Amino acid sequence: MSIKQYDVIIVGAGPAGLMLAKFLNNTEHNVLLMEKRGTTRELANHRYGTFKRIIEEYNLGAYEITNYKKFSFVYLDEAKTSFVFPDGLSVIDMNLFAKDLKLKCDIQVNTQVTSIYRKDELIELKTAETLYQTKIIVDCSGEAKVVAKALGYNAKKPIDFYSTSLELTNCDITQVDEMKFMGDLEHSNSAFWFYPYSKTEAQIGQTEWFDSYPDKEKQLQKLKDFISSTEPYKTWLKDAKIEEKVFGIGPASTLNDKIVANNFISCGNAAGAGTPFIGEGFRVSLDMAKYAHETIIQAFATQDFSEKSLHPFKDKFDKEYGEYYIWSTILRTMTLKVISKTNYITIIKNIRKLDDKEAFEFFASKITPKMFIKVLDPKLAISIMKDIIRYYLFGKKVQ
Repeated sequence: MSIKQYDVIIVGAGPAGLMLAKFLNNTEHNVLLMEKRGTTRELANHRYGTFKRIIEEYNLGAYEITNYKKFSFVYLDEAKTSFVFPDGLSVIDMNLFAKDLKLKCDIQVNTQVTSIYRKDELIELKTAETLYQTKIIVDCSGEAKVVAKALGYNAKKPIDFYSTSLELTNCDITQVDEMKFMGDLEHSNSAFWFYPYSKTEAQIGQTEWFDSYPDKEKQLQKLKDFISSTEPYKTWLKDAKIEEKVFGIGPASTLNDKIVANNFISCGNAAGAGTPFIGEGFRVSLDMAKYAHETIIQAFATQDFSEKSLHPFKDKFDKEYGEYYIWSTILRTMTLKVISKTNYITIIKNIRKLDDKEAFEFFASKITPKMFIKVLDPKLAISIMKDIIRYYLFGKKVQ
């Protein structure tokens, strides 16, 4: 068995892995990007809704598909709350980014890892033919959590969100300026979303709560049932053709037991990290890649790869996202898992109490106690408490 040594090994060539490899491109460090699929030029899930800040900060403007000034929370025909954001929200295609990316690091595709363990002050990773040694290993393997599981750091908790989405062509869409998040408790215990790219192309998706992996085909059928029974999608997507099906964990913002340890960092889905309220993982993945890069550079400057030396990675994550986790998670759990249809609709209507700036922060999962109190007035709070009691007594929502 051959032995290869690297300063940094990145496991997984999704958004976090590719962005971290790009950040490390012009450094003196010896880097390996490892991917189980046969290419790093295409991603398993590649079209993401995100914020203008992300596009500007990470120089992704060339890969933007569309921009929406208008965003709406909808419960079918019964409630709709819309906001207009100055910079808008966008959808980006990371396959275009991956195809343009010119990496100087070593790349290993079609790689199946057989074991990962710590030996002395290094991490050793084995494949069928090679033993790799590294000072820092970064888990960017998504929901597989290849490194985190091998080292015993993955969170042993329910999967939470499971998402099913379709990329569609041959649509007939009459309104293309609005990004929507939709509630429909008849077809999902959670929510749907709709991103029109143009009059003929769109993404529509569904997310649900589960304690274990659901049947993909059943979830796909639920999404199709929603489309075929719900206007305007019933009309807009009547003759649509499915270009791509995408399945996967949310992500759910159920963080690993550790996202940083001796010689170890995990990013994005591999860390269990997502924005708590809407489960958006793309922005978090890129931000964590940035934090990982900054921390790795400092660790090599001091030649210290201990958990203490790598802990600034977690500190940066906590500073940006941790402050809002508790309020976002509480509201998400109530809205998408516990409460009745009536209270779900009332929350959507009450979101209108927020001004546009607060609404933008709310959508970004930066939910503060002040926003929380605005949305949950006393009458609604009492009704939700009844929902919570019923849910935990009987294990299901009251419609």
